[in-house]
Amino acid sequence: MKRTYLLIFFALAFFSFKSVAQTFSISGSVKTSSGEAVANASVSLKNTSYLTIGDSLGNYQLKNIKPGSYQLLVSAIGYQAVTRAVNVSGNLMVNLVTDKSIQQLKDVNIKDEKEKTFGVTRLKAVEGTTINAGKKSEVIVLSDITANTATNNSRQIYSKVAGLNIWENDGAGIKPKPRYQL
Repeated sequence: MKRTYLLIFFALAFFSFKSVAQTFSISGSVKTSSGEAVANASVSLKNTSYLTIGDSLGNYQLKNIKPGSYQLLVSAIGYQAVTRAVNVSGNLMVNLVTDKSIQQLKDVNIKDEKEKTFGVTRLKAVEGTTINAGKKSEVIVLSDITANTATNNSRQIYSKVAGLNIWENDGAGIKPKPRYQL
């Protein structure tokens, strides 16, 4: 008698654990209203980690889903997103229909403005018989510089040109001062 009760207990325990641990799947296809398959559609259950990508025929399958209520979300590039409520209590077949999402964008006009460099410009690429293209050809426009020209400090002016090397001499030209690079 005890053996029969023990056997019934184990059988009930086995079936109850199996029903608690049981998982299901959701499968189906994603198509447009005209019947065209939506390739590579992303299919997921909202706010969960269940996610899959459909194949080239629009078919998908989500596996190992625990029983419960979910929001099935389908999205694809160029198509409207679709959400459907599903109650998972067994294997489900859910076919979804979406439509193309096409928007006409407004025209874009691009206007080029002259570069404002605050005192430094470039020579024209070809001017008369002189070819300046491919050469370092900055032009310092003194009227655009905010340097104090009354102090005769040339460093304020030359600092506008990157990589400029200057060798300074005193007024007599005899005693060279140290060379510096700006």
